[in-house]
Amino acid sequence: MAGNHDMEEKVWIVFQTISGREKKAKESLEKFIQESNLGDKVERVLVPVETVEKTREVRGQIRRVRIERPVYRGYVFVKMTKDPELIDKIVKATGLRAVLARDPSGGYTFITLSPQEIAHIEEIVRREMERRKAQAPFIKGERVRIVAGPFKDMEGVVEEVYTDKKKIRVVIDLFGRLTPVDVDFLHAERITL
Repeated sequence: MAGNHDMEEKVWIVFQTISGREKKAKESLEKFIQESNLGDKVERVLVPVETVEKTREVRGQIRRVRIERPVYRGYVFVKMTKDPELIDKIVKATGLRAVLARDPSGGYTFITLSPQEIAHIEEIVRREMERRKAQAPFIKGERVRIVAGPFKDMEGVVEEVYTDKKKIRVVIDLFGRLTPVDVDFLHAERITL
């Protein structure tokens, strides 16, 4: 009956790993899939990451430090057939744990992502790729916090990105009015999920 799983629709199953080890867990799982010839049963392994630029003051100068971190700490998403034997093999070989939920019959079932949830995650990945392609730490439409200057600690939405000037135009709520202000890249941080 193993052939039946080949015909099954693939679903996104949620696995858990040690927080901060998501990238290594993904690499380990991809290596296991390749070595075990499971490419027909496991379609994709996803650990959505974002590049966060933090502003630091070093010896009186403001500097920007880039940090790449997972969006969902401690989780790996796998598009695969919902085969308990295959999930058990993955758990034993990689140390990942499939996330379980109690089903109505009193047993347990694997947590899967709905199409809306995976669409949201893929949108995060798409925006991160767009940001990298634009070679700017910000993209139009995202929320930011101003970390220096006269508008420090205010939040707003990026209206324009001026990569040549290394500035962004942020629309903030100033005294009850939406006001556009120009801010240096160094004086703003992206607000993450």
